[in-house]
Amino acid sequence: MKSVLILVLALMFACSKAAEIAPTVKAKSDTKSGDSTSENGDKPSLTLSWKSAPEMSSYHIFYVDAKKKTREIDAVLKGDDTFDDGKMIIDQTNMEAWPKVGEKACFYVVADDDGLKSDPSSQACLILK
Repeated sequence: MKSVLILVLALMFACSKAAEIAPTVKAKSDTKSGDSTSENGDKPSLTLSWKSAPEMSSYHIFYVDAKKKTREIDAVLKGDDTFDDGKMIIDQTNMEAWPKVGEKACFYVVADDDGLKSDPSSQACLILK
């Protein structure tokens, strides 16, 4: 019985730690209003930023499509040049395909502490025009 109680307490601690490390994401569109059809040929681009915590081993970036299907599109690993910056540019290099004009592209970040993942951040969205 004592070992079950210890296991439950350890699990509760792990869950509370995961909730504490959830990143808060800010987003900035790098194209005018997310316009993918502008005259100068701008492609959709969005910069996600969050406060990077040195104890994390990585940050995983997820995309949510119009049908609420989620997939991981990129990750920032400890040791990467951009890890301490807490920034990721979402553009043609990490998006296979952008949604159609008028649809929303949403992204969120999950912090990873050697396998202990945080709750997802709030979503940052861009509506393509």
